[in-house]
Amino acid sequence: MGASRWRIVRQLLAESLVLASAGACGGLLLSFWVADLLIAGLPELDFGGLEPSVDARVLLFTSALAATSAGIFGLTPALTLTRGALLPRLRQTVGAGSRSRTQGFFVVTQLSLSLVLLLGAGLSLRALQKAAAIDLGFNPERLLSASYDLTLQNYSADRREVFRRDLLTRMRSLPGVESVALTDLPPLSGTMVSTMVTAASNDGGMSESRAYMSSVGANYFKTMEIPVLRGRSIEETDRRGSPDVAIVNETLARRLWPNVEPLGRTLQVDDLRVQIVGVARDAKYDEATEDPRPFLYLALAQHSTIDRETVIARSSGKSTITAAVMQDHIHGLDPALPVFNVKSFDDVLRDRADKQRGISALFAAFGVLALALASLGLYGVMSYAVTRRTHEIGVRLALGATPRQLIRLIAEDGFQLTIMGIGVGTVLAYPLARALGALIFGVQIADLATFATTCVLLIVVAMSAALLPAVRAAHLDPVAALRTE
Repeated sequence: MGASRWRIVRQLLAESLVLASAGACGGLLLSFWVADLLIAGLPELDFGGLEPSVDARVLLFTSALAATSAGIFGLTPALTLTRGALLPRLRQTVGAGSRSRTQGFFVVTQLSLSLVLLLGAGLSLRALQKAAAIDLGFNPERLLSASYDLTLQNYSADRREVFRRDLLTRMRSLPGVESVALTDLPPLSGTMVSTMVTAASNDGGMSESRAYMSSVGANYFKTMEIPVLRGRSIEETDRRGSPDVAIVNETLARRLWPNVEPLGRTLQVDDLRVQIVGVARDAKYDEATEDPRPFLYLALAQHSTIDRETVIARSSGKSTITAAVMQDHIHGLDPALPVFNVKSFDDVLRDRADKQRGISALFAAFGVLALALASLGLYGVMSYAVTRRTHEIGVRLALGATPRQLIRLIAEDGFQLTIMGIGVGTVLAYPLARALGALIFGVQIADLATFATTCVLLIVVAMSAALLPAVRAAHLDPVAALRTE
């Protein structure tokens, strides 16, 4: 008709730009709702300071992405279509070919990336389940804690003892409270103190090890339900003026005195010499997923590891004790004393797992989004291929093909793309699984159950998208299909 190549390219590019702009505007409108959904639905997850808000930078990035997409995916096919002789293209009919390799490439890419993201979400969720089942070495149920710092009020040593005694008396008087204890560093608090400890070894020499430590009061092991395997726990008589004592956990005992009973032995802790009076079971101190750490418990009445202290109360199942009640009892002794970190150990465990839950939530969200985009892409490609094969479908129907045979014929094309996407995604998922294994405890690269579930989900969703055009094509009117050019 006399149109120049540049005019056709310009028209196709303008169409791509309109589509990209419409998609960008729709995505921006949707992002306002998604941002509010993230804030309202995931209030407890820690995303490392990420603020899900739409600002000028987001608008600029979206505009640039839309322009780039229009340029790449609009200009490339436009130049391809206008290159070469016109006569062969004029001779092509609508039914020629099924789909281009480029279309198949993009669908396979979308499916493979969807598999990677969905598999990442599945692996991190499985790891989260494993972490929740880990034995902490203590019982976190029905434990409530509150922290305070007596140095802020310039408490003397004698006044500290009076405050501690009165606080324990008040807490024990609450209905339903089974046990109360004090410590300066409760487990999973996010703070750890370590030092080098020295002891006489089995052969008469000196054995040295780095150990983590905290100071605890009487009834601490009973309150936390940490078994003391040998010896005794810290008692009320372990106070200033009495011999300095300590309890070691199993790991520290094995490291310092392998195959020898540690009870009664002396341990050098910086400038302090303490006598080992008990061996406690290993517990989790910093992370629920950590390896066993060498740990040392000192008597709080004799030595404090840090200035902060924490009161821990274990209640019965019918107890009505709350964080507000615990805070009121502390303020009843000193109204000016700041009280902080008033929470249950269930909340502590949940807070410590925030990073992993955040990673799982992001993987799941992006995985579902990628799967939706891949399904739309597969549906579009299959619909386009069916449209190009309308005449062929009419011929097959006229020659006696059944709708079931046609559905199978067309669906096989979508199934091949899905299998190819799973194959490529499996290769790409391996380095992701290794990276997650280094970042999150419990992620197993060879998690066949998660991999199989993810693949089945991808196949079901993808084939559902591919079957819709196939079913529609199988019910075409043969006469109308034969007349299609």
